[in-house]
Amino acid sequence: MKMWTDTEVAYLESEYGKYSTKVLASKLGRTEHAVNAKASRLGLRMLDNQEWLTTADFCEHTGIHRSTMEYWIKECGFPTTKIFKYRRIYPKRFWKWAEENKHRVQWASFPDYGVGNEPKWVRTAREATTYRTTKRRPWKQWEINKLELMLKQNKYTYPELSKELNRSHGAIKRKIYDLNLPWPVYLDRNPTSVEPYTDEELEKAINMYQKGYPLAEVARGMNRSEGGLRAKLERSGYRFDGKVLMEV
Repeated sequence: MKMWTDTEVAYLESEYGKYSTKVLASKLGRTEHAVNAKASRLGLRMLDNQEWLTTADFCEHTGIHRSTMEYWIKECGFPTTKIFKYRRIYPKRFWKWAEENKHRVQWASFPDYGVGNEPKWVRTAREATTYRTTKRRPWKQWEINKLELMLKQNKYTYPELSKELNRSHGAIKRKIYDLNLPWPVYLDRNPTSVEPYTDEELEKAINMYQKGYPLAEVARGMNRSEGGLRAKLERSGYRFDGKVLMEV
């Protein structure tokens, strides 16, 4: 078996991913199998040095549906470069866009190093959304039974139901509507009975949301309702645009 020289290893580490295995094998005078085997032993991945991806490769590596990516391209400024009829996606440009559009990506299901080397903030975003998946979490029968029982008692609010069932305000509202269940008790809107938001709470909510925490999780941590927090932020001059809170 032909031994690898330090020069060959350095070349492989530098160029693996920039060229196809066939091209690298030709340049190194080795078989494609030998190149891939050596790259595997070195812990190299094609994406680490790859300068660009096709849209098909991007969807395959990340698990993001093609229709979602097309929507991002048309409506959300997703960065691609069109060469003739094909589009190229450059990892560095993708990560810059992703940092500004954290809430458009389901980080809990985004594969580690799905698009080459990841920025440090990705880990925080992934941890912030560990309970989220690309699909809605199905309701189990015991959860539905518990929801029905709590609603029949006519004393639980949305925040209390959300905390007890570990479900968002929106998920509970949809299930109540689908099953034609009684509506929960609403919080007293009388200003004298509802604790006003402090500047510190609003600042905390904005910071957590911009770091990637879902609004439902932010509200739960503050013991507030998701709908109430959203309304408060909007009344305070902010709007939701899918990526960060923007001042109007």
